[in-house]
Amino acid sequence: MRSIISSFAKKHNCVYGVTDAAPLDERLASAQKTPFVTKNAARRVDPAQYLQGARSVIAIGVPYGGERPLWPTGSAKITRMAVGQDYHIVVKNMLQELTNSLNLFAEHYICVDSGGLMERELAIRAGLGFKGKNSLLINPDIGSFFNIGLLITRIAVDDLIGDKPFDTGKTGCGKCDLCIRSCPGRALNENGFFDYTHCVSYLTQKPGTLSPDEERIATGNIYGCDVCQVVCPYNKFVSPQPTVQPTIDPQWIIDLDNDTFNKTLELTCAGWRGLEILKRNARLSLKR
Repeated sequence: MRSIISSFAKKHNCVYGVTDAAPLDERLASAQKTPFVTKNAARRVDPAQYLQGARSVIAIGVPYGGERPLWPTGSAKITRMAVGQDYHIVVKNMLQELTNSLNLFAEHYICVDSGGLMERELAIRAGLGFKGKNSLLINPDIGSFFNIGLLITRIAVDDLIGDKPFDTGKTGCGKCDLCIRSCPGRALNENGFFDYTHCVSYLTQKPGTLSPDEERIATGNIYGCDVCQVVCPYNKFVSPQPTVQPTIDPQWIIDLDNDTFNKTLELTCAGWRGLEILKRNARLSLKR
């Protein structure tokens, strides 16, 4: 079965790893405050909450970037992840293809940034990389510009990995603190603490009216933020280079009707918060 997964990863130019389906330490869920996810600790840490009898987890890392935007460029920033089809759909379709190849039928569950399961921690345990000081998963070979997808199965781990275990101890950030020093909202620190309430990416998705301090941090960004990844040395040789900042015209967003939104931004990961929040961010960008 490992040869099937290996061929799949080569076909889609992604990295992969496998781990058992044992629950993560519940202290991880309580220590990491994360927005937009379930507060149920068991569903945060235990793959068996999603598939009864789960025995293994296949983790994939799918690089993104290089697609052409569906909108006019302009003075506001938008995350590289939003340029292209919604990654939830892309990665889920890829994992569905893998399940067909493995003949899993109904004996599987696919997670792509949904449901609340701590996907990054399971991907780390599967050997996809390490948690950087920017709180993101970093793979030494492909950097951090990739999305995580998990396939929970009832297949024994040994049947998936064969006699060659995955490397789960690769490298780290060392003394580098470029992401910490570059974060616009000062959401990161040396102790590995991530204060999402000061993160640009979170603030561009936060519902309602932003406070003056939140506006100061988020202004100029329509959706997401890539600063902590752009400065990371592990992304130095990523192609296309992340130094090419995707932009969008804020006035175009303000003038956007629902029909055009449905054909453009809603097809990306930026669409999930709805048009009104994006228009709020666009109005802030024009106030600069």
